[in-house]
Amino acid sequence: MTAYAVMKSVPSNRPWTPPTVYRALKRLVDAGLVHRIESINAYVICAHHQHRGAAAVIAICRSCGGAEELAEGCVFEQLTNVAQPHGFRIEQAIIELTGQCARCAERPLAKSTTAEDARRELTG
Repeated sequence: MTAYAVMKSVPSNRPWTPPTVYRALKRLVDAGLVHRIESINAYVICAHHQHRGAAAVIAICRSCGGAEELAEGCVFEQLTNVAQPHGFRIEQAIIELTGQCARCAERPLAKSTTAEDARRELTG
């Protein structure tokens, strides 16, 4: 979700403002409960909680715009092994993969040309 989608979806007696939403999202990111997806300026709930010694791998569907955190296995260890000879210490790793989710890959390509069209098609 984008910050504006969060703002619209959370009921409140007082109107939300973008700075308030961004501060709240930053706290959630700092706590390891949410990941910021830089490439699409959005946020996704952490599926694996606390990535100490691990990488967050986010798969982003270019057709429907969906994002899913994947189990990362030993990616963080491999990245650490690559970085160490250069004297670089990794504190955090968020890897963004772009492609098509299984659901979108099964659909004919000509049916939907944009992520918004795909979302409408999926939600009916």
